[in-house]
Amino acid sequence: MRTLAWIKPTEWREVRYGTSWAGAVDVPAFTTASVDAHPEVEWEQSR
Repeated sequence: MRTLAWIKPTEWREVRYGTSWAGAVDVPAFTTASVDAHPEVEWEQSR
């Protein structure tokens, strides 16, 4: 959905993995409302 530009992140959060900051990555966060706004996606099948 993001590749198709149907939704955009509402914020980005830094998530660390491992024991150093070198393992930190920025992860997009989306609202459920923005995802639910697209009923054409069959979520049960995509899981």
